[in-house]
Amino acid sequence: MKSQATEANKVQYRSSRKIPWDKFAFEYDTYVTNSRYPPLLSFMEREQDLLIDTIKSLITVKHNVVVIEIGAGTGRSLFSCRQDVRLMNKCLYFIGIDNAETMTHIAMIKRNQLRDSQEISYNDSKKFVFLTLDGENLNRYFYSGRIKRPESRIDRKNLIALNRLNDELYSSATKIICILLNTLGNISPSNRVRVLEAMVKAIPPGGMIILSLFDGSSFQQGALGLYQSIAPMVGKVVQNDFYYDTYELKAKEYYSHWFIPQEAAELVQSVGFQDVEIIPFNGSELKGIFLKAYKANQP
Repeated sequence: MKSQATEANKVQYRSSRKIPWDKFAFEYDTYVTNSRYPPLLSFMEREQDLLIDTIKSLITVKHNVVVIEIGAGTGRSLFSCRQDVRLMNKCLYFIGIDNAETMTHIAMIKRNQLRDSQEISYNDSKKFVFLTLDGENLNRYFYSGRIKRPESRIDRKNLIALNRLNDELYSSATKIICILLNTLGNISPSNRVRVLEAMVKAIPPGGMIILSLFDGSSFQQGALGLYQSIAPMVGKVVQNDFYYDTYELKAKEYYSHWFIPQEAAELVQSVGFQDVEIIPFNGSELKGIFLKAYKANQP
């Protein structure tokens, strides 16, 4: 998929936004989505199984679901959901949010290729919607289980994407799930709370968030190998870039923080989520934290 969706468009398309993830976009599928590094591959497979099982557990005959992913990248996790027939039948929309315009552009190309190759039907392709947006600005378009239509028409590309969403259908969802898969750790500490607060406001009472995080207990043994495997994307990393006491990588162009379970739970509780459930999971060398929490039914 990468050779079609990225290389063919690399010369024609350049983002006007100068942020790091735009620079990583054309390498993302090679080194992440289609990773050949066994520890990362097994981590992502387990993560995806947990995600699909969780979404399916919320689906009943009477319940439809909307999934919003912040930091969706080129659509890796959302497009994986297409392989489950039940999810495709009962999920109304899969909405990908990313602050890198190039990532969003590639995701839309992938969606169209899946449709044209008949890997998904035309109607199912309309369920995949991608917007270029900082996670902390999620409420510009999504608030309390409803779509907010902006009055300004300056943001033309996002307006085109929003027009793919039917307000009544979106609002009919009995569950709206906001997910962050290994994205929270790439967000600066000062912005993490803002992103989580935006997630609280975006979903209706009873809505769910899902976080997938690298577990800090495997940072010392797993971090160096992981980031060396994606060095062509994030740049060279050296030992001095690793802060083992705080589970952080602080490289020239890349930042990542790995969490411990209590830290993650306290963070989501601090912005108002409740009923936190943490499921530890293991890849071959990388440990993960899969966290589920709910917005209170009553304000």
